[in-house]
Amino acid sequence: MPAPIDATATTIARSTRVIACLAILAVASLGLARSVLPASAPAAVGTIRVDLNAASAAELDLLPHIGPALAARIVEDRAANGPYSSVDDLQRVSGIGPKTVERLRPVAEVSAKSVSWNAEE
Repeated sequence: MPAPIDATATTIARSTRVIACLAILAVASLGLARSVLPASAPAAVGTIRVDLNAASAAELDLLPHIGPALAARIVEDRAANGPYSSVDDLQRVSGIGPKTVERLRPVAEVSAKSVSWNAEE
């Protein structure tokens, strides 16, 4: 006849193995997360900002919420009224309002160089 099994010892041994496995998995998961995810992801990695005073109509057409017609109007307005001093100046173009300006703000800019360069013309 086999010897009686100590149920308490078996339960403790099994629990210890489960806890050890969970601890190993937790450590491995943290290591994997650190190797896959950057410590801090920049909000705008590789974002290109279009200079409103230097961009062609084709370049302006690539901006969100700007199609070929608005791009042409921006170029026409810039030629007729001079360079933009801020992104907000786009509101002087027919068809561009405050909402469009806010949508364009992250991808559009007016560099000081383009304002002074265009002003000399």
